[in-house]
Amino acid sequence: MKHVYLGRQLIIDSDAKLCAYEIVYRNNEKEAKVNGNRYSTASVINNILNKFGTRSLLGNRQAIVKVDKKFLLHDIIFTIPKEFFIFSISQDIEMDEVVVERLEKLHEKGYALAIDDIFLTTQMMQKYEIVFKELSYIKIKLDTTPALGLKDMIQNLQSNNIKVVGCNIDDTKKYSLARNLGCDWFQGYFFAKPKIVENAKYEPSQMNILKLYNLLMQDTNIDEITSEFEKNHEITIQLLQFINSGAFHFRNRISSIHNILTLVGRIPLGQ
Repeated sequence: MKHVYLGRQLIIDSDAKLCAYEIVYRNNEKEAKVNGNRYSTASVINNILNKFGTRSLLGNRQAIVKVDKKFLLHDIIFTIPKEFFIFSISQDIEMDEVVVERLEKLHEKGYALAIDDIFLTTQMMQKYEIVFKELSYIKIKLDTTPALGLKDMIQNLQSNNIKVVGCNIDDTKKYSLARNLGCDWFQGYFFAKPKIVENAKYEPSQMNILKLYNLLMQDTNIDEITSEFEKNHEITIQLLQFINSGAFHFRNRISSIHNILTLVGRIPLGQ
């Protein structure tokens, strides 16, 4: 059986307490080759919710996951449980009207947002100033020669209730620099390399998924849909894991497709 791999790197505060994890996609125990950023993001989120489980992988911490523009603007993002994830916005995304509006909407709905791995400069401060009130974190790369006025910029962010995460900390010198600059959180090989975690991988065929989707979106009898799910054990297992992962808050554990269809509904499940 094939396996799923994720890289999990811890993020700590100034007291060395664990605050969050960054979770990244891995092709295998070492590689991180993907078909695209959106595929990587979707794979990471799906694997956390459906295969590993939030409790076993994250405990009571959140996962920082990188998000590109296509994923950010897709409405599927609003179906992702906000209590488990911090969306870290890729630095190549321009803060145009559509993006700003999406960040405002996500913030309004209670999602935590970050900017991913930037060198903090005056230009970057100007770029993101329009969304300061929507941001919870900014992850900054640290060089041994800090940019002029970097400490003041960090204090400016913190005055806007934004936590600053010092990244790429791989030695004592960079860690001391990050502390002296006043970073709130710290991440890098100096503390720990990403831990590669793995789990069993199920690969339901695309044709079976398409057939189930069509049944869900049409006026099909629930018993017929249930029967088709029962012919696809891998999909059924993934769906039951997702429903019971903590993304939903049902009083009792859900153990059948028929219960899922009754409680969630055919159309929301298909979407």
